Amino acid sequence: MNLKTEDSGTIKSLRKGIILLKKLLNSDDEISIGELQKEVGFSQSTTHHLLKTLKIEGFVSQNTVTKKYTIGPELFNIWLQQNKLYRYFYRSFPVLEDIESRFEETTTLSIRREHEAIVVIGKESHHTLKASLRIGRRIPLYCTAAGKAFLAYLDRETINQIIYRTGLHKYLPNTITLPDKLFEELEAIKQRGVAIELEEFEDMINAVSVPIFNDYDEVVLTLTVIAPITRLNDKKIAAVIPYLKEKAKEIEDVFTTTEF
Repeated sequence: MNLKTEDSGTIKSLRKGIILLKKLLNSDDEISIGELQKEVGFSQSTTHHLLKTLKIEGFVSQNTVTKKYTIGPELFNIWLQQNKLYRYFYRSFPVLEDIESRFEETTTLSIRREHEAIVVIGKESHHTLKASLRIGRRIPLYCTAAGKAFLAYLDRETINQIIYRTGLHKYLPNTITLPDKLFEELEAIKQRGVAIELEEFEDMINAVSVPIFNDYDEVVLTLTVIAPITRLNDKKIAAVIPYLKEKAKEIEDVFTTTEF
């Protein structure tokens, strides 16, 4: 990318940092430093130092396993503060704290944006071995508990459009990759009012999620407990489900009493 024609009054390093953020915002997946460097045309050293600075300030997050980058929580916090739902999420936080305190597992609220779910707020487990909380993280709808809790309440045409757009990529052996099987799963989720994820998206991770409805019976959020399979086993899942449903009702009450 050629910045030589820029106005002399601009700060090159700041502009380059913004360019990197825009690339991350427009990416559907995490991006490696090599991919970013190739796309923006910066040197390896410049790209590395910009990402390091953005990471320190919370505008960029790095996956500790893949070493790839995505947008960080600080950028999402800015969006939330400008969004009229910010007060609603803020008032819901004590409920998340209560759930995390009871089960000692990471608890999140997610919204849906087209074919993905986005984690908007959460409370991270204090355990060393845990499901890490990543505010702003975008996850698939068809193979995560938070996503399936949205997907189950959409009409069939919309679901088919999402499947056509994203495909049913096989992340792990338990990932559902056949549309007919997915529709069976979604119908079961509607019947029981809860979505369960058993090592379908992330290795060694299970999750339980329930929908949160607005006054028009639309799912506006999903409430999720996510944890390593060593702790979130069948017995604990059975204990989590009724409590999660109870707390979802509390959050729905917050939604109806929050002035926008």
